[in-house]
Amino acid sequence: MNKCQNNDLVCVKKEVLDIQWAWSFGITYKGAIENKTEALRICARRAYRDVSRTLKYSISADKLDKMMKQTVDKERKSSENYERDRKEAAEYTKSKSCFIKKVIDEICNFINKELLEKTEILLKEDDASLQGNFDKLHEEECEKIIDIAKNAKTKGGENLFQGNGALFYIGQAQKWLNMTFKYMLAMGLWDDSLEKIRKHLHIPVDDYIIEAVKRKTNLKIGEDFKSGWSKWEEYHDKYFKLQQHVRKTALNNITPMDWETAAWIEVKKRRDDEADKKKKDLWEEYKL
Repeated sequence: MNKCQNNDLVCVKKEVLDIQWAWSFGITYKGAIENKTEALRICARRAYRDVSRTLKYSISADKLDKMMKQTVDKERKSSENYERDRKEAAEYTKSKSCFIKKVIDEICNFINKELLEKTEILLKEDDASLQGNFDKLHEEECEKIIDIAKNAKTKGGENLFQGNGALFYIGQAQKWLNMTFKYMLAMGLWDDSLEKIRKHLHIPVDDYIIEAVKRKTNLKIGEDFKSGWSKWEEYHDKYFKLQQHVRKTALNNITPMDWETAAWIEVKKRRDDEADKKKKDLWEEYKL
């Protein structure tokens, strides 16, 4: 890599860029530029991967894999049961895919219709009004994502997710939506629109960011606040309180998203170093 004249930019060979994009997004840079609609969907699909580990589907991935095996397990009593399991697994994975697609459709429609296509209109507002309007739109979109999840059913009419209470939470909705924005910024294809409202975007909240907020600010985080972000049910109770606190105390002439990136990397490095130390201490204990 060679530095460009602009200190904020780095020149990268096209073939290197394509490899990086293929690894990160499954598409080349040229392909993304030529089809921004698909590039946006890729961002939303990639964001799903970040929240998927917190989702409690009524049939786990391991169980689905077992149900769809090509050979009959010894514990199965008959080929009839085997075919029944495979059909159930096929129907369930179809319902699951439909749910994921509906949320991706909703997120992409929201970003296109409410933000990208209205950027110039939004920018006519003063900063406080723009931030307030974005916050309101963001809350409404999280609620729409939750509604899609609540109405997600299997072919047999059962809930797609486990439990009888809240099946999908604000904590999960914000992660999906905010990570979509983060991947869009990483792609850098929307500098004429999204980049202009970058400072108003929300940071994705997870364990790393909660730890960073605790270390870097004076926010007093109780046991109920610092754990279980994916189960947060109320938008204004914990999630929005954290967003406002970061805006007021953590930033130093940078955007919340830029703060989040640096803070997340810092916490990850600290955790990796601590894990390495524990491993080396164990080796030393047993003279390995």
